[in-house]
Amino acid sequence: MLLGEDTLPNQTSRIAPILDDGQGNITFRLFPAADKIYGIVLEFQNAAQLFTSTAQTWSPIPDYMSYIWNEGFDAKCFEYLNDPRFQTSMQLFMTDLVANSEGLTESQKNLWLSDRLNSIRQQNLIGSGRG
Repeated sequence: MLLGEDTLPNQTSRIAPILDDGQGNITFRLFPAADKIYGIVLEFQNAAQLFTSTAQTWSPIPDYMSYIWNEGFDAKCFEYLNDPRFQTSMQLFMTDLVANSEGLTESQKNLWLSDRLNSIRQQNLIGSGRG
């Protein structure tokens, strides 16, 4: 039986991992708690591999980071269409990008984000004829 296929009262409908011992054994939490032993089929996606060179691509985009890609795509579409939502969307994209970056200190993240946001503001001022 696959969880979520049936909607019987008090039958387990949600599952979440709670412990990974690093040895291939993962403990899951079921909700509501199972009333007997069930067979469970899980589908999952491995995390993307870490970059080791600048020649690598970032495909496929892991599901847990798709919101970053979507925000950046939306921002570039807004920019192409001269839509006023561009600046806000691009700011969200840059903020999400920095929030998920690894290997940088907080100061480095803040400097990069400040520089990028100032560039976007300047670009908007020039584009609007106020710069």
